[in-house]
Amino acid sequence: MKKFRVFVYFVFFGAALCMNTAAATDDGETPQEFNVKGVAGGTSAAMADESKEANGAVKEKIMQAGALEKVERDKYTLRKVQTRIEFYLQDSTKFYLKSDGSSADLNDRVFVEVRGPKNKKAVLANAVYIYENRKVYEEMTDRDQTAAKKSFQAPLLGSLKAKDPCLVITGDDGRDYTVLPDDDTIWVNNRIAAKTDMLAGDRLKLYFEKRLSIRYNNYPVKIIIDKSKSAF
Repeated sequence: MKKFRVFVYFVFFGAALCMNTAAATDDGETPQEFNVKGVAGGTSAAMADESKEANGAVKEKIMQAGALEKVERDKYTLRKVQTRIEFYLQDSTKFYLKSDGSSADLNDRVFVEVRGPKNKKAVLANAVYIYENRKVYEEMTDRDQTAAKKSFQAPLLGSLKAKDPCLVITGDDGRDYTVLPDDDTIWVNNRIAAKTDMLAGDRLKLYFEKRLSIRYNNYPVKIIIDKSKSAF
């Protein structure tokens, strides 16, 4: 009977141990990955969880944002508020540049995002974001593009129809909107860039293809360089 009690004790002990181990790694990480969490670049468990879709697929997410502190040969150092992260570039890395713009950057090829209150005919422009084309807009935009577009606070997206005598945008809904900028309107020009556009002191957003890449090889797939003096 004593041996039977010892056997039952070990069975329950082993089961409890297995349950604890499974709880620690139930997000799909191996024990090695679980131990590494938070080492390279200060990646948090919350940030890793945010990168998961409901069906288990991993989205491309912003993993790190800060200022480029220095460049040493092929190694780059991003300075965050309290930490630093080293990253490297590949030939396939895509670069995009945000810089101060103006109405002079508008032409018949651009795609435009206007932020500000709007009705069925006009938009009071708090900010105007100009993109080389729709493809550049889609590649640079990380917000949920499936959000409702009917709210007057939702951005107006569309193409330039006219600049004179007033600014007119044809929205994605097919309607023409008169855009009303003023002296306080923020203009931001967005375009495809290159590695040479990235200088020490620039604000950067680094995008990684999957959440583990930042822990092991630190190769961003996309970098947005922000040289604009205004933010909105």
